Amino acid sequence: MLALETTGYADLDAHDSTWLARTLGLETGRVEGCLAMLEEAGVIEMDGTHYRIGGALTIDTRAHPEASRVLKRH
Repeated sequence: MLALETTGYADLDAHDSTWLARTLGLETGRVEGCLAMLEEAGVIEMDGTHYRIGGALTIDTRAHPEASRVLKRH
C-alpha cells in the first residue's frame, strides 16, 4: 500500500499495475489481485487516475515487538 504514496507512483499519468509490480518485485497479476481486495475492503480507492489510501490505518504490533522493529527500520 505504501507504494501508492510514493512520488514515483504519483508522477505516473495514471495507475499502472505493471509499474507497481516491477517496483515491488511481484507479478502484475498478484498486484492486481491485492489491489482488488484492498479496494473491496475499503482500504484504498480509485480517484479517477490513481489509487489512494482510503483513510488512516492503524497497525497494532504490540503482540509482536520484533515485527514492530522491522516496520520501524523499513
